[in-house]
Amino acid sequence: MSHFAIEPDTVAPVADSLHTVRADIEAACTLSAPDTGPTTELTAEAIANLAVACAAMAGGLDGLGDRVTAAMAAYRESDGDVTWIVDQTLVGLS
Repeated sequence: MSHFAIEPDTVAPVADSLHTVRADIEAACTLSAPDTGPTTELTAEAIANLAVACAAMAGGLDGLGDRVTAAMAAYRESDGDVTWIVDQTLVGLS
């Protein structure tokens, strides 16, 4: 059986950081399509593919942030022993 202890004041801000990084990634991937030049179509396709990949990665970070927030809420409602949460997470990952 696992016996992990976490410090809520250290872990809780991680969720906010993940949401901030998601917003930064989405902002950085907002590019306008090229409108001139011989490779316009190829470049526009590459930009579109990059935007899709960035959105997927950003969504993953956002979801991870939500899961950290949910885990911290469960921790705060518990007696401070997160053994069950960690064990259930490990079971879910295996």
